[in-house]
Amino acid sequence: MIEAKIQSTHIMITDSVANIFMTSRQFHKDDNERGGIVLGQINESNNKILVCRATIPSNVDSQGKSFFRRNHLAAQYVIEYEFFNSDRKNTYLGEWHTHPTKTAFPSQQDISMIRQQFAENNVKVKFIFLFIVAHDELYVGMYNGNEINSIKMPLPLVK
Repeated sequence: MIEAKIQSTHIMITDSVANIFMTSRQFHKDDNERGGIVLGQINESNNKILVCRATIPSNVDSQGKSFFRRNHLAAQYVIEYEFFNSDRKNTYLGEWHTHPTKTAFPSQQDISMIRQQFAENNVKVKFIFLFIVAHDELYVGMYNGNEINSIKMPLPLVK
């Protein structure tokens, strides 16, 4: 389990999600960006977030060496499936994708995308996450409608 804290919010990322992140990194120049959505559980009473599911690219997503665009309909199907099959506990938390760099940082396009996702999010949560997976670190950004608070964490160098 990977654990992080952004302001007063404690974030726990399960081993299965961490494994998807680590095995998706773009180490080779011909690797395409990968990404998807992240889902999990929110415990507002103690400010804890459990990130327990990350999707992998599907055959209807678009990806290239420097971009990833998920298919909205395929993602919505997963969101609804997870929500109803978890007794309404698992919900959409945000987006993740890789960058072909050693360090993780959001591009202007990433920032615009997460702001748009927050504005258009039908779940109406108080925040949305942006996870960026680079060679050596994981960027975790939490956008609350006004600002992005973030943390960077080292990733193991296992390839």
